[in-house]
Amino acid sequence: MPPHYVRSLDDYWIWLDGLMVVWAVNLESPTLIVRPIEDSEGEWQGLFVESQRLRFYDKTFLNVGLTVRADLTPEEYSFHYESENGRFFWRKCKNRMHLRDLGQLEHIHRPEHPERPAPYDEVDFEDVFNQVRNTGQS
Repeated sequence: MPPHYVRSLDDYWIWLDGLMVVWAVNLESPTLIVRPIEDSEGEWQGLFVESQRLRFYDKTFLNVGLTVRADLTPEEYSFHYESENGRFFWRKCKNRMHLRDLGQLEHIHRPEHPERPAPYDEVDFEDVFNQVRNTGQS
């Protein structure tokens, strides 16, 4: 879950944008591409963060795709962390693709067995940035 001060989808959008600044991330697109998911009356039901690449100073990148519901919980996500020279670190996902095999939506793909995902606790954007920092230190 995001920090306590993030109480709405508007707040969530601003929080994501702020994380880009704090982490000095270079986006491949001009801005972080986030779109509201609306119902038939135009009420926001969630946010969709389009798949995009975030580049870090150490020549690593994070491919990000995320859908968040109105209650601020992630419905689906994919966070794929890799170096520019092709070294795969991990991919953390929440999707239905491996639900039958794992018994849960959240999972991680690790370099030693990228084709065999393992169960993993749900993460949010800030968790992932912290894990990127910790991976770079190992």
